[in-house]
Amino acid sequence: MSRAVIAPQALVAIGGRATRLRAEDIRVGASKSFMVSGRRPLLYWCLKSLHAAGVRRLLLAGNEPVHLRKAEAVLRCAHFEFDSVVYVQDAGLGLHGLPAQLTGLLEDTVLFEAGHGISHPRHYQAMLARKTEDNVVFSAFPTNPGNPRYRVLVDGEGRGYPAFGPSKRSGLGLPLALAQPMLIDRRYVELLSAFDYTVDRIADHYLATGRLAAVRSGLPVEFDLSGEYRVAMGWYRLSLAADPAAERPWSSTELSPAGPR
Repeated sequence: MSRAVIAPQALVAIGGRATRLRAEDIRVGASKSFMVSGRRPLLYWCLKSLHAAGVRRLLLAGNEPVHLRKAEAVLRCAHFEFDSVVYVQDAGLGLHGLPAQLTGLLEDTVLFEAGHGISHPRHYQAMLARKTEDNVVFSAFPTNPGNPRYRVLVDGEGRGYPAFGPSKRSGLGLPLALAQPMLIDRRYVELLSAFDYTVDRIADHYLATGRLAAVRSGLPVEFDLSGEYRVAMGWYRLSLAADPAAERPWSSTELSPAGPR
């Protein structure tokens, strides 16, 4: 009998400066979380999917007061409710150090998500099912040569292996890029300072000790560059237009990572 999957608290980063997108002349507004698809901010679709996955406790962190005000407005207009929502203005010292800044507000296990990223509820549930007491669970996406994200090989059980070097394993397909959403815990947060709050270094640690897990995603990676942005927004527009009455940020559980055709 499989164990019941209980959704934890979600920490959602809603701030940031979107420096690379702005440098490529993409209009961002307050932050990427409030860019619009389907007449709704991306944060709305992100929170709707988390809610559908069973998450009921939220911690929303932005580095400017406007981020928090806009997030409150998103939730006021939503057709779903969370049991607990905490708004925090962080110090703006970087995304991956954010859990360490907010450690006093975090539960033992936390879904760490970007407010402009959208994942299917089943993706979050698959991450929860793969979590153990001592691992960390990333999301895995097709790689983009223009954005050197951390890369691993992933087997059928979701175990991560080095993508390069003498330990590279055969038969696991192409390397995949790790990104948010992540499923982290207190041990992960405690290790952040020892690895200079650098996600690649802490991923190295978990990979070397055989404690890095990943769940492949069929939706696009949360975007940093204009190319990633266009692919993601193309999928979001397609999926939202497919069933606007249902307000679903997905049209299928079997989405192609190549983007809409």
